[in-house]
Amino acid sequence: MIRSMIIDKTPDQLKLDFVLWTRKAVGELVLAKLGINLPVRTIGDYLKRWGMTPQKPAKNGTWVSAFSKQYFEYLYARWFNANFTWY
Repeated sequence: MIRSMIIDKTPDQLKLDFVLWTRKAVGELVLAKLGINLPVRTIGDYLKRWGMTPQKPAKNGTWVSAFSKQYFEYLYARWFNANFTWY
């Protein structure tokens, strides 16, 4: 029950004050739905058993979308009256 809720919904969809699933958010969900207050360590153990491990955040600034490339080229050409080439 809890596992499927974590997979199918985000915390804010379940009226929790979190944006992403954390051990604390899962603990509040368990408390709200089952009335059981679990330690954070236990919640981490359950998440690990379910195959839900912490993910490293994406490195911001290492990619540029096609739209932003086109927009940058447009602005560069407009401001400097020149063409820009990506290497």
